[in-house]
Amino acid sequence: MEIITSHGNADFDSFAAMLAACKLHPEAKIVFSGSKETALRAFLQNPYYDFEELRLRDLDQDKVTKLILVDVSHSSRLGPLSELALRPGLEVFIYDHHPSIESDIRARRRYVKAYGAVTTLMLELLRRRKISISRMEATIMAMGIYEDTGFLTYRTTSPEDAKQVAYLLKCGADLALVSNFLKLELSTDQLSLLNELISSSKHHIVNGVPVVISRAERDGFISDAAAVVHKQVDLERYMVYIAVMRMGEKVHVIGRSRHNRVDIGSVVSVLGGGGHATAASAVVSNMTLVQVVEKILSHLSTVIEPTYMARDIMNPNPHTIEPIASIADARAKFIELNINSLPVVENGQIIGLVTRQQLDRASAHKMRGPLREVMNPDINLIAPDSSLEDVEEKLMQGTQRCLLVGNSADSVEGIITRMDLFRRIYVERKDAVERGKIDLQESSRTVDVTEMLNKRMDKRVMISLKLASEVARKRKDEVYLVGGIVRDLILNYPNKDVDLVVTEDGIGFAKELAEKGGGYARPHKRFGTAVVVFPDGFRLDVATVRSESYPFPGALPQIQAGNLRADLYRRDFTINSLAVSLITDEFGRLVDYFGGLQDIRNRKIRVLHGLSFIDDPTRILRAVRFSNRLSFDLTDGTRQLMESAVNLGMLNRVSGKRIHTELTLLYEDPRPLRATEMLSRYGVLEVVNKKVKLDRFTATLIRNIEATLNWYKLTYLPGSPRRVLLFYMALFEKLRSQDRRRLCERLRLTTKMSRILLEYKNNVRSTLRLLHKGKLHVASEVTRLFDQMQLETILFIHAFANNETMKHAVVTYLTKYRSIRPSLRGKDLVKLGLQPSPIFNEILWRLRQALLDGEIRHRNEELELVKREFAGEENNR
Repeated sequence: MEIITSHGNADFDSFAAMLAACKLHPEAKIVFSGSKETALRAFLQNPYYDFEELRLRDLDQDKVTKLILVDVSHSSRLGPLSELALRPGLEVFIYDHHPSIESDIRARRRYVKAYGAVTTLMLELLRRRKISISRMEATIMAMGIYEDTGFLTYRTTSPEDAKQVAYLLKCGADLALVSNFLKLELSTDQLSLLNELISSSKHHIVNGVPVVISRAERDGFISDAAAVVHKQVDLERYMVYIAVMRMGEKVHVIGRSRHNRVDIGSVVSVLGGGGHATAASAVVSNMTLVQVVEKILSHLSTVIEPTYMARDIMNPNPHTIEPIASIADARAKFIELNINSLPVVENGQIIGLVTRQQLDRASAHKMRGPLREVMNPDINLIAPDSSLEDVEEKLMQGTQRCLLVGNSADSVEGIITRMDLFRRIYVERKDAVERGKIDLQESSRTVDVTEMLNKRMDKRVMISLKLASEVARKRKDEVYLVGGIVRDLILNYPNKDVDLVVTEDGIGFAKELAEKGGGYARPHKRFGTAVVVFPDGFRLDVATVRSESYPFPGALPQIQAGNLRADLYRRDFTINSLAVSLITDEFGRLVDYFGGLQDIRNRKIRVLHGLSFIDDPTRILRAVRFSNRLSFDLTDGTRQLMESAVNLGMLNRVSGKRIHTELTLLYEDPRPLRATEMLSRYGVLEVVNKKVKLDRFTATLIRNIEATLNWYKLTYLPGSPRRVLLFYMALFEKLRSQDRRRLCERLRLTTKMSRILLEYKNNVRSTLRLLHKGKLHVASEVTRLFDQMQLETILFIHAFANNETMKHAVVTYLTKYRSIRPSLRGKDLVKLGLQPSPIFNEILWRLRQALLDGEIRHRNEELELVKREFAGEENNR
């Protein structure tokens, strides 16, 4: 085994060098010898990058044959790996930029150069061997060099460091990501200055743009104040920040801007300073600190062109409606006022929103109850002085069609609809583009997950995606990867279920994709979908973008033509509404209309609209399933909507077969008890059957079943138990026979499954009674008993049994007795002169009984037993 490691408390330079070493030693695995610096640890938690790491606790040091060390040459800095580094006979490679000393580890190969960063040395070797790097690798390596050279400002910086940084920029290193994660160490004086700047920060809104100005005073000069400003901007994520600092007799001004409407160089120019749009500085004499701040503030309003704020585009004093109003009355009010959205107010507090579309759908479902049953409890609130960009981001990256303007739900000043936003954006952007201030394409917010696809996606899946991209380019069509696979890509969970949507002809696209891949397509013309099957058995689904409608609650959806947004809007939750473009020029662009990425980051389950659980009540079960599988929480609004749908009895309108299907999927996942607790908490168990309760006994039984299933899986024994059957047994355990029968009928279970659930209780009780009384003395008796049962019933007995003797009987049968069979078969009995008849079953069982109980041991003894005990059968039959 080959491993790559570095010193404890690894930083970006050592990590970047380890990544480079992986390319020089492709068989080696990275092992951290100790902790990581905070910045590096934060970066490695970033969902857009992952790498393979062998954890120290999983490393068998005895198997290590080659040790590659980077940024370290002395064993004392290797922590738990220090003894390994000194082991005789171990092949050691060292890559370092620190001067060598006599006590360094002896190495077979040693590469040492006095560069500012060890990453520089590694890049030099990679380039010499013509080994390429990805954009993300280039970014990490830039972090390494910048970190160890203080952004190329330390005295130890060499010309080679700068040369390699230039190369990394050519490779696509992302300096924005570098600045986000790289932290600079500050001196005591600098930290003191930072604290004063933070405590003195004043927030201003200048023509709709948030600007923060801090001030500080020092008797003497503090070097590298720019590093302090960088630290504060990094900590607070300010868009526009200006630090005004009196040091001795002069006032130093340092400004930073990440806002496309603020040229900080122009702001500072009024003080005689200079710089560019994103960074600038000035040194001012003969002015007090207060005078400098006032001059900056007065000049800002001329540099920052006026724009609209939330209060400028809102509709003031919005109409409201009470939650007790009926759906019919609410629809009439919408028509009267000619509006599309209304806040729902109770006791002066806004508790939700309702839209015309929600009311129309509720009316189509023949719902007549109060608005409380259909309103969306999630409130989209924004401060009145928020900029147009903030309004756009919050309104367009969510599921609601309007924003409430106010500082809290009980002090709302107005409402902004999407149409209000579109009107303002059109005017703002049109004027700005004409003045050359912004580029529309550059101003859009996009997320590129190409690196994630290349790193995390299964190779076979990536082949199919690139093939689909080629077909789309040829057909001049748009194709997107959609569904759970996009969610799992971001979460770094394995998933090979590929769903594609195309904007034109899904079936035609599928046929051409299948032809190009040498496979075939199975179309479903009614739904505009097709399954593509490739020669190696890999398959994927293709659909034309579509929208859905539900004729009544719980009905299967009716499909209509649509667009990509409508197709994603029909999904169950925001986390499942993401898409990835496979269009050649946009390959890897994440499409997120409804804020799904943010909900994944926040680990939240959120429905896309207020009637989601009304349209399809099985989404209630899916919400529980995803919450349990992903360890996500339901948003308050989603939870309220779910509880409302359950209370309205919406699950009663769904066929039992669909409920059974969802429960089967739910119980395939780990942590079945947590899932069952959620079903109980939200009243779903009572909807399935009022007598099904989750008490302490049932909870213990579910926990035992999970342990039994885990044990059986680890034994690799034949047969795959239907997990849902065992958990049904736990939930059915306290029900009477007739109640179990009704439940089987409600869930539309197959005859075989119903029979198991109706008979298991008697089997369990009688078996445990026999085992408890010790009446099953020999192996053949145990085997005859368990042979008559289904695997699920046997495993349930193991989970139900309350002592080890009973459990041991089940374990012995499954691991030993079940596989013991006579070598003789029916054809062997015929050769012995016996005529085929029912006696064959009796003979074969007698042979198995003798083998189980140790009467016989091999084939010759089997033959002797048949001749001895069944010698006259050929004449008697």
